[in-house]
Amino acid sequence: LGVIFSNSIPVSSVEENWTLRIEKVYRLIGLWSKRNLSILGKICIVKSLMLSQFSYVMQAFSLPSDVLMKLNTLLFRFIWKKRFSNTRAFEKVKRNVFCEELEEGGLKMINVIDMQSSFLML
Repeated sequence: LGVIFSNSIPVSSVEENWTLRIEKVYRLIGLWSKRNLSILGKICIVKSLMLSQFSYVMQAFSLPSDVLMKLNTLLFRFIWKKRFSNTRAFEKVKRNVFCEELEEGGLKMINVIDMQSSFLML
């Protein structure tokens, strides 16, 4: 089902389990950053197309923290930048506020680190 197992090393150390998915997210960002989307539109794209690439893998095993940080930075950079580049994005709202519910002033964005911890609690 897309998860590569090995006898000699742990599953979370096999880089093929996440590198192809991150490359797919890069391609999706390249495609969707050409469109003039609002922040809510970009959040919808992130939730439906990009995070869905990792939900099954995160339920099977835990990703390394550096991969989670890289993915989180990549997704938030896509939301805040007008054009996709590797430069630093100026975030106008703190990430933890950005991930709050609508009633609390947030936009219901999903933090990847919190997503993995919720999968691991099950």
